[in-house]
Amino acid sequence: MSTLEIARAEHTDWYHLDRLAELDSADPLDGEVIVGRIDGEVRAALSLADGRVVADPFVRTADLVEVLKLWTS
Repeated sequence: MSTLEIARAEHTDWYHLDRLAELDSADPLDGEVIVGRIDGEVRAALSLADGRVVADPFVRTADLVEVLKLWTS
């Protein structure tokens, strides 16, 4: 069973956020961001400023992205 954590991104997460954006062929997220971690690994993130999402395309993240969207609504 996997563990799920939703939290505001910290300065130590920005390397992982840049990596996710690169993997997702997207521009890096700006401003306040929330991250979704599965088993301690950042797998998806959502910008609170504009709602853009970046996610690891090599991991099933659709459900995680939905949780991030629900968490912010």
